[in-house]
Parts: sequence; C-alpha cells; structure tokens
Amino acid sequence: MPAPAPAALPRRRGPRPGGDTRRLLLDVAEQLYAEHGIDGVSLRTVASTAGLASGALHYHFAAGDQLLAAVLERRAPVVAARTRELLDGIGVDEAPVTVAAVIDALLVPWLELLRTDREGATRFVRLVSRMLAARDERLAGFLIGVSAEFGALVGQLPDPACRSQVRWEIAANFLVHGLGTGSDPQELRAFVIPGLGGRARDAWTAEAANRRPSHR
Repeated sequence: MPAPAPAALPRRRGPRPGGDTRRLLLDVAEQLYAEHGIDGVSLRTVASTAGLASGALHYHFAAGDQLLAAVLERRAPVVAARTRELLDGIGVDEAPVTVAAVIDALLVPWLELLRTDREGATRFVRLVSRMLAARDERLAGFLIGVSAEFGALVGQLPDPACRSQVRWEIAANFLVHGLGTGSDPQELRAFVIPGLGGRARDAWTAEAANRRPSHR
C-alpha cells in the first residue's frame, strides 16, 4: 500500500525548473524514508507523493541507491565536518578528555543544523536515527573520519567503564532520536552524560534503551 503523502510537503502541479524538481524529490524521499524506513519506500511512491510521473524521478535518479546517496549528501558532510572540527578541539593544551566534551561535540552540529533549517533538518535527523538504530552501512561512508577521531578520544577517558562502545552507541542513538522527536537538547544532555560518566551506568543503559521508542 503506498505511503501517505507527508503533510508538510503538499503536491505542486505544473512545470518546475530542474533544480526545483530535484529538490522536491529529495525532500519527499527524505520525509518518506524518515517515516517508513528506506527499504519500505519505492521510487514509484516517492514520485507519486511528489506529484510527478515516474519518468521525472528516473531522469534525476536512475536507482534507489542514487536517491538515498543524494539525500544523505545534502546534510551529512556538513554534520560530519563540524563534528570532526569539535572533536579535534578536545584535549588540546593537555586538557583532560571528558565525557561532557565528547557529548557536546556530537550534539552541537545537530543543533546548528536544526537552527539553519528546522523542517528539513528534522526530517534528516529522523532518517539518521533510523539508520543508526539499524546499523545501516550506507551511512558509514559519511562517518569514517568522525568514527576514527571519536574512538581515539573515548579511548583516552580515564574511567574504563566510560569507554564502552555499547553505551556510546546507545547514547548517540538516544541523542539523535531525541532531537528528531523534539526533545529538549539540555534534557537529553543532562540524561546522557551522567550515565556515561560513572553514575548509575547500568540503570541508565537499560532506561535509555527502553526510552528510545521504535520508529513506526
């Protein structure tokens, strides 16, 4: 059954310049992927929801992988580059590496993106949240540099328990999902940092996993 058209993206009839058509297709695909999952959305559904014939979509994107790559390439490099910049600034001048500093480096780029284009960025955050939860390898290419820098910093945290990859994955997923659902960033930060920093870590890990609702 075709996915319903997103309320925020009404159909527009009539001719469009090529750039407008491509942008519309990316917006619609981003919305549908965020709502229904990448594998749950066909190219025909994207075209239909955009109010276009399938041929218009295939003119711009020959296959689904090309469409997804174009959706990711609009925003992921910006977030990744800013995250690397902030991570690079941690621990300079022999300052200690802290959980709070690493969390802020992960959180701030998303907040900056949301400030520049809340509607579009929210769609993207929800899509990335889905992909992170599914460990979708199609996102990995945009995160290679971030992952290497992040891993090196986490390895410098003084408490070995703070270096748990599982806990950091839960924390990252929880932050991104929370931003996508409109949660207050400071509340997300206040919830995540104590759990990674040493207080009631086991209870926090279980609660974070339970509080992160599934995408339906």
